[in-house]
Amino acid sequence: MAYPSQGKRIIDETKRLNMSLLAKMGYVHPGFKTSGVIEWSENFKIHAVIGIRKSETVGFMQLDYTCNGESVQYNVNLVARQSNLGNESLIWYFICPSTMKLCRKLYFNGRLFVHQTEIEGLYACQALSKKERDMDKLISYLLGPNDIYSQLHQKHLKRFYRGKMTKKYKNLVKWKRRVDLITAADVERLLITGSL
Repeated sequence: MAYPSQGKRIIDETKRLNMSLLAKMGYVHPGFKTSGVIEWSENFKIHAVIGIRKSETVGFMQLDYTCNGESVQYNVNLVARQSNLGNESLIWYFICPSTMKLCRKLYFNGRLFVHQTEIEGLYACQALSKKERDMDKLISYLLGPNDIYSQLHQKHLKRFYRGKMTKKYKNLVKWKRRVDLITAADVERLLITGSL
């Protein structure tokens, strides 16, 4: 049974700042002063814009935007940690302005960008019923980029451990049996009506 959303927001649809994207755009490189805008758009129509400024020291990033007619401007502290991969690289994190937790993504809660624990919401899959989740999974195994056959033939898929099937492999075999039973007429009906 699906969880009743009770007016909770869907986290997948929430605007967010992603540290890896900001790093690719050059906002966290030490020694450089950068500023710019990030835009959120839907159907080629911009519906949100945020201004970002970073000083030459990488200790913080200034966010500047308008929310409900009110100008909002505050600093989000940044911190770098050594990578555990042993390659001497740094991994950058936000420090949430309300919880002081480290995070790689900040989510918009209606006024500020905060840690995910400050957002009362559900993931999109949690708002679906069990039948809808099952159908969604079946469609992704049948038509998605990670179809069941490519997953079964992954290079490093562990099929057996101590003579028994692994849980992952057993689950993939179960879904393969279901996918193999689907005919072309079933796929056509699935695409038109959304159910088998």
